[in-house]
Amino acid sequence: MTVIEAGLLLGAFALTCAHFYSEPMRWKIAYLGGDIAWGKARDLFFATALASYLLPFKLGLPLRLVLAVRVTGLTVAALTAIMAVDAMIMLVAWSGVTLLFGWHQVKNLLSPLDPVTLLVIVLVGAVIAILVAFFSKKFQRALLAFLGVIKHKPSRMGIAIAATAVDVLGYGLRHVLIAVAFGLDPLVWSSWAAMGIVATFAGIVSGMPMGLLGYDATLTLLFTTLGASPVQIALVLVCNRGMSLAAAAVLGFPAAHRLGLGGGIISLWRRFKEIAGGR
Repeated sequence: MTVIEAGLLLGAFALTCAHFYSEPMRWKIAYLGGDIAWGKARDLFFATALASYLLPFKLGLPLRLVLAVRVTGLTVAALTAIMAVDAMIMLVAWSGVTLLFGWHQVKNLLSPLDPVTLLVIVLVGAVIAILVAFFSKKFQRALLAFLGVIKHKPSRMGIAIAATAVDVLGYGLRHVLIAVAFGLDPLVWSSWAAMGIVATFAGIVSGMPMGLLGYDATLTLLFTTLGASPVQIALVLVCNRGMSLAAAAVLGFPAAHRLGLGGGIISLWRRFKEIAGGR
């Protein structure tokens, strides 16, 4: 590996760490204000990010809620409302950036379709999404909470959306650096960035831990259209996930220790399970 390639991967890892900082910064600015010290907010999200890799998905959310109650002192109802608001903001930011920045890549794949067929697909998808949202009580509660917070703190919500959008763009730049480090054409950097964002969004909406299958399948399909080899695609996939795991460990273990949750991986894993299980 050359010095330039190593530098590109180091830059990608720095962006990965910056992503882990973005969530506590967003919460501190938009939701918590001066009610909690920055250090506690940072450690809360670093520790729960690590827990999301150590625990099954069904235990991740209860753990985050319980730890957030302990650290922030807010009620469960208040935190649940904030989480609903934040989920809506993330959906808005991710959808917006993905459509604006990544649409031209997806459009190239859909171009062989007849315009009428494409229109029908879009309309059917929109109707299904509206019906699902209309009958989903969780979505309705999240929407009401989102509108309520927007009404009372519009400037903070604007900051939260902008911060999330910057974080999304960071995903694109991270994929550019990794792709170029493994020999892909730097002249089409915008395509690697757009494809990385689209694939990550596909992984998010898939609902699988770490975006399994949704992210992998989408990135493989999109990168293949620009001539990336299976080996290069596999390297990008493994490297991106490896950096996420490494950043979660490097930032999460010290944060968990500062919160008094333990030190070693086994003791910390057990402590996480105890908290998530309500014991």
